[in-house]
Amino acid sequence: MTDHEHYEAVVVGCGPGGAAAAANLARNGVETLVLERGVDAGSKNVSGGLIYAEESAPYTIDSLFPEFREQASERPVTENYIHNIAGDRVKSFDIGDLHHHDTEWADAVLRRKMDSWLAQRVHELTRETGGGLLTEVHVTGLLRDGGEIVGVETEELDPIEADLVVAADGVNSELARDAGLMDWEDPEEWFQGVKATVEMDPETINERFDVDDDEGVAHLFSGDLFDGVRGGGFLYTNESSLSIGTVFHLDSIAEERAEPHELLNNLLTHPLLAQWLGDEYEELEYSAKLVPDSKGRSHVPARGPPRARG
Repeated sequence: MTDHEHYEAVVVGCGPGGAAAAANLARNGVETLVLERGVDAGSKNVSGGLIYAEESAPYTIDSLFPEFREQASERPVTENYIHNIAGDRVKSFDIGDLHHHDTEWADAVLRRKMDSWLAQRVHELTRETGGGLLTEVHVTGLLRDGGEIVGVETEELDPIEADLVVAADGVNSELARDAGLMDWEDPEEWFQGVKATVEMDPETINERFDVDDDEGVAHLFSGDLFDGVRGGGFLYTNESSLSIGTVFHLDSIAEERAEPHELLNNLLTHPLLAQWLGDEYEELEYSAKLVPDSKGRSHVPARGPPRARG
C-alpha cells in the first residue's frame, strides 16, 4: 500500500462522543487526529436536549472537561414533570424522583454551543500529542488494505492511515455502516424528531416557570393532541430560550399519515403551553432529524483495527 500520513488514532466527528474519545486518547498520550465535517463543531447540529451524569457511570462529561457545566451547558434541570393531555384537560405528574435516580446532575444543552466549546478543548488536548482538530473535512469511507481497515478516506485530503479509527460521525454513522457494524433498514427502528427553539429572556423564564437563575424544568407531554401517533413531546428551559419538540415512531407516523410539523404545532398551540409561551413568541430555530432506536442496533463482526462509536 502507498505510504500515507499516519496517526495512532483518527476520530471522525467532534460531537460529544468524538470529543470524549479524543480527550481520553490524548490524555493517555495517543497521537490523535480529529476530523470534523462542519465549518466548526456543532455548525451542522441543530438539536438540543438534556445531558445526564449518572452516579454509577465510570466517567461523566464534566470529569473529562471540568469546566463543562459552567461554560458549555444551559440550565441545570431541577424539576421534571409529565403531562397527559385529553382535549383541554391535563393531568400532571411530578416525576423528579424517577429522573434523578442514579443521577449526579442533569443539564439542558444546545448542541451548537456545546459542541463548539468541546471542540476547542479537544483541539488543545490533541495538539499536545502531535495531532489536532481539522474542520471542513468530509470522511467518505474507510481505507482498506487487503480487506483490513487501516484508516479513512476523505474528499479534501489524501487517505489517512491509523491504528485506531473511532467512528463518531453521528447516530446515523456512515462509517459504522461501511464497517458492517450497523444495519438499520426497518422504519420501526427509527424515530422522527422535530424541534423549535423559542427565544425568551432569563427573567421571563424565571417568572413563568417559577425557577431561579440556577434552576430549570423539563416537561414531557403525551395524549390525544398527537392524533394517535406513538411518541410524545418535550419542553426544556435553557438560559435564554426554550427547546420545544416532539419525537415519534417513524412507522406510526406513516401508518397514521401524520405530518410531523403539524404534530409539533398541536403542542405549541395547546392552552397548556400558553402559560409559558404567552400570546406571541419568536422561533430562533426549527429543525427535524431521524434518530435510530438504539435497542434496534445490529452488530456484526468486522475485521481491522478496533473501532468505537461515540
